[in-house]
Amino acid sequence: MYTLACNESVVAGRVKAADNDVRTESSRFVYSLQPGVNTGEFELDGVSGQLHTVRPLDHEAAQSSPGVYTLVICVHVQGSPSIVDCTNVTVDVIDVNDNRPVVHLQV
Repeated sequence: MYTLACNESVVAGRVKAADNDVRTESSRFVYSLQPGVNTGEFELDGVSGQLHTVRPLDHEAAQSSPGVYTLVICVHVQGSPSIVDCTNVTVDVIDVNDNRPVVHLQV
């Protein structure tokens, strides 16, 4: 499990896989973001492993819990045999003071 912290306006990170095998074009790593509750907020480049947001995140709008987005990212090793490994990535969104106060009159 990995954790990435960012502010509400933007998040960018990169996952990188490694093993002891010699990489060739036919046995390269391919990254994927598994479908889930928060996957509509993020995109993952399958070749580079670059993770970024589709739009700015909102601390208060995170679906799993306030300020927390949980993703499952997998890496596939092409070739024979094909091997897959997955891990959880938690994105902690740091709250920004972006909500205007509202004055209520109590009588």
